[in-house]
Amino acid sequence: MLKLYLCIPSFRSLYREILFLTMAALGKDNMDIGIFDKRYRTACSRLTSSWSSVQLKQYRVLPPSAKAIDCRKTFGALLEC
Repeated sequence: MLKLYLCIPSFRSLYREILFLTMAALGKDNMDIGIFDKRYRTACSRLTSSWSSVQLKQYRVLPPSAKAIDCRKTFGALLEC
Protein backbone atom coordinates (compact mmCIF):
# COMPACT_ATOMS: atom_id res chain seq x y z
CA MET A 1 0.00 0.00 0.00
CA LEU A 2 2.85 2.39 0.77
CA LYS A 3 4.36 1.93 -2.68
CA LEU A 4 1.01 2.72 -4.29
CA TYR A 5 0.76 5.95 -2.33
CA LEU A 6 4.29 6.97 -3.23
CA CYS A 7 3.49 6.82 -6.94
CA ILE A 8 1.00 9.65 -6.53
CA PRO A 9 2.60 13.11 -6.54
CA SER A 10 1.98 14.85 -3.25
CA PHE A 11 2.91 18.14 -1.67
CA ARG A 12 2.22 17.05 1.90
CA SER A 13 4.14 14.57 3.98
CA LEU A 14 2.91 11.06 4.52
CA TYR A 15 2.87 11.80 8.27
CA ARG A 16 0.48 14.71 7.76
CA GLU A 17 -1.83 12.72 5.50
CA ILE A 18 -2.06 9.77 7.91
CA LEU A 19 -2.54 12.10 10.89
CA PHE A 20 -5.39 13.90 9.11
CA LEU A 21 -7.12 10.65 8.13
CA THR A 22 -6.73 9.26 11.65
CA MET A 23 -8.18 12.42 13.20
CA ALA A 24 -11.05 12.40 10.70
CA ALA A 25 -11.85 8.74 11.39
CA LEU A 26 -11.46 8.71 15.17
CA GLY A 27 -12.22 12.30 16.03
CA LYS A 28 -9.84 14.76 17.58
CA ASP A 29 -10.98 13.99 21.12
CA ASN A 30 -10.52 10.22 20.73
CA MET A 31 -6.84 10.13 19.82
CA ASP A 32 -3.54 11.01 21.44
CA ILE A 33 -1.13 12.71 19.05
CA GLY A 34 1.83 11.78 21.27
CA ILE A 35 1.07 8.08 20.90
CA PHE A 36 0.49 8.58 17.16
CA ASP A 37 3.94 10.21 16.90
CA LYS A 38 5.62 7.32 18.73
CA ARG A 39 4.00 4.71 16.51
CA TYR A 40 4.83 6.65 13.36
CA ARG A 41 8.48 6.97 14.45
CA THR A 42 8.59 3.22 15.07
CA ALA A 43 7.25 2.55 11.58
CA CYS A 44 9.79 4.97 10.07
CA SER A 45 12.64 3.33 11.91
CA ARG A 46 11.66 0.04 10.27
CA LEU A 47 11.77 1.73 6.86
CA THR A 48 15.25 3.14 7.41
CA SER A 49 16.70 -0.35 7.25
CA SER A 50 15.47 -0.81 3.68
CA TRP A 51 15.41 2.77 2.35
CA SER A 52 18.13 5.40 2.22
CA SER A 53 17.70 8.76 3.94
CA VAL A 54 17.47 10.38 0.50
CA GLN A 55 14.49 8.20 -0.42
CA LEU A 56 12.78 8.95 2.89
CA LYS A 57 13.15 12.70 2.30
CA GLN A 58 12.16 12.42 -1.35
CA TYR A 59 8.91 10.63 -0.53
CA ARG A 60 8.31 12.83 2.53
CA VAL A 61 8.06 9.88 4.88
CA LEU A 62 10.13 11.25 7.77
CA PRO A 63 8.32 12.10 11.02
CA PRO A 64 8.22 15.72 12.19
CA SER A 65 11.39 17.10 13.71
CA ALA A 66 11.83 17.73 17.41
CA LYS A 67 11.45 21.47 16.69
CA ALA A 68 8.07 20.91 15.04
CA ILE A 69 6.86 18.85 17.99
CA ASP A 70 8.06 21.53 20.43
CA CYS A 71 6.18 24.18 18.43
CA ARG A 72 3.03 22.07 18.62
CA LYS A 73 3.40 21.78 22.40
CA THR A 74 4.13 25.51 22.77
CA PHE A 75 1.43 26.92 20.51
CA GLY A 76 -1.26 24.33 21.06
CA ALA A 77 -3.13 21.82 18.97
CA LEU A 78 -3.47 21.79 15.22
CA LEU A 79 -6.15 23.97 13.68
CA GLU A 80 -9.29 22.27 12.44
CA CYS A 81 -10.29 22.63 8.82
